[in-house]
Amino acid sequence: MRIHFRRPDFSGIKLRWRYLKLCYLSLTYNTYSSATEVLFEPIITLVDFVSRWFGFAFVTLVTILVAYVVVVYYSIAVPYLILAFSSIRAGITIFYGHYLLIMISFHYFKAVRTNPGRPPKDASERAVTSVCKKCILPKPPRAHHCSVCKNCVLKMDHHCPWINNCVGHYNHRYFISFCIFMLLGTIFVVTTTWPIFTECFSFHNRMQFAMDYLKDFFIEDISDDENENLDYMNENQSSLNKKDISNALHPKIEIFSHVVPVARHGKSAEDTGEIFQYLYSVCYTANSGAKGNLIFLWFLCAGVTVALGALTAIQFRLVSLGETSIEKLINDKEFRKAKKLGLKFNNPYHLGFRNNWKMILMFHDLRSFFLNVILPRNMSPIGDGLVWDKHIDKNYSDSLYANGHK
Repeated sequence: MRIHFRRPDFSGIKLRWRYLKLCYLSLTYNTYSSATEVLFEPIITLVDFVSRWFGFAFVTLVTILVAYVVVVYYSIAVPYLILAFSSIRAGITIFYGHYLLIMISFHYFKAVRTNPGRPPKDASERAVTSVCKKCILPKPPRAHHCSVCKNCVLKMDHHCPWINNCVGHYNHRYFISFCIFMLLGTIFVVTTTWPIFTECFSFHNRMQFAMDYLKDFFIEDISDDENENLDYMNENQSSLNKKDISNALHPKIEIFSHVVPVARHGKSAEDTGEIFQYLYSVCYTANSGAKGNLIFLWFLCAGVTVALGALTAIQFRLVSLGETSIEKLINDKEFRKAKKLGLKFNNPYHLGFRNNWKMILMFHDLRSFFLNVILPRNMSPIGDGLVWDKHIDKNYSDSLYANGHK
């Protein structure tokens, strides 16, 4: 008699295990290639959330800060320029400041209000590289999905919270121009307010030294009335105004301005006295808020110069290489892959340094550079952002004229 043992059936358990494993993998699947990217995902999500809900606040903040800089500069720096510089130099400096303000305002408004470009829903007659996994729509070359705007953007560079908009095909020129002119504007403010800024930290000590110096060494040259004026100035430093200073120092203002040196710029002794009186009212009078506003203005513009200078340098390099911020990351990965295989990777959209900048700023000669870059001008970019030539035409000027750009 043979006894047959029945083999246990584990197929049902294996099937359930495979099902649970598949559910786990589907729930934990992501497209990131490293653990570092996975760890930074919560931070990226938080940044996207802040950018989405506080974008308008960022734009409002930029507008308020620019208005603040303009008001403080007009009230403090412009009077100093008129006093310290010659009429021609002061006029040129003030004109250049107004020009930068106009260019900054124009390009910032256009960068904020211009739609960066959206791919059409029906792209049956257009070249597409893939289908967006988020939009489930055809995605043209150089287009990418923005997690903040919740749609795809043509030639997307990045989403900028300071303009509450994506930087894409149709507003890339305005964004680059805004960065350049804003950087020039902050440098302009920092350099032109530097003499007054330094006086805010040194004028008080030099003023005290000058008072003691005049009273100790020039007492024989000062009448009793003038000596009483100097004593009055020393006792009432916090409440003096320009009229009090003028009365106290007259007619020894020339001697006093020599003891408290200020930037003369070829000015006469009388003009130097006026400069001295103005610096006294800004840097020495205790009840004036001009000193605090000027110091805050200078540090604000200096900080923006450093931060925006770094961003502008990165954008300058990207434009020079014919790629966007997103394409930079993709191209770096492709470069490393090609290097491992002993191959050389070439960016297909890199048309050369000069041609890349001609494409982004839309100029081809000096006349078009003056009209399209130096002056504020509303222009549409070359092409529709859907089809990209991977080589430059031999006659570049003809291609620009063919698109209606003069």
